[in-house]
Amino acid sequence: EQDRLTADEKQQAMTRARELLTESLKSFEQAREGMRVQIEQMTARAQERPELADQLEPLRSSFTQLRLRLPMAQELLAETYPADSAEYKQNMEAAAKEVEKLWDNYSRYAAGLEACLSAARCKSRIGNVDDALLLLEQVLNQSDSPAFRKIKRAAALIAVDCWRKRE
Repeated sequence: EQDRLTADEKQQAMTRARELLTESLKSFEQAREGMRVQIEQMTARAQERPELADQLEPLRSSFTQLRLRLPMAQELLAETYPADSAEYKQNMEAAAKEVEKLWDNYSRYAAGLEACLSAARCKSRIGNVDDALLLLEQVLNQSDSPAFRKIKRAAALIAVDCWRKRE
């Protein structure tokens, strides 16, 4: 988006970003699968060795964060395409679908709210503002916990954009 870059330089930068993000997605997928297997194995061993149970919670937390980052990379990949392209819409929909799964699994936690917020942002960007507003309503209806305030502020900003798009 820099004015100093020529059209060719911008296109080269976008192509390079696409390549890097595609590689990142593959790495995230591999890491997610590896961590999932590790959690399963440790869970099975923790039944025999209870001291391992203490190590599971940080691992599960890292796994959740990894699962949040994968659709974020997908969303960034979408941004490397023109907003009216099929690739843009396809990547945004894939990112929204992935974070909605997280929202379903972790709706009581901050990570779940972040996922819901991400899904709403993706849906808003592809013009599905009604679904985005439904998701944002769920975020804004959460308790006024200090842990949720930053997420709720971000949700309010996305909601304002959605309402503007509806007009």
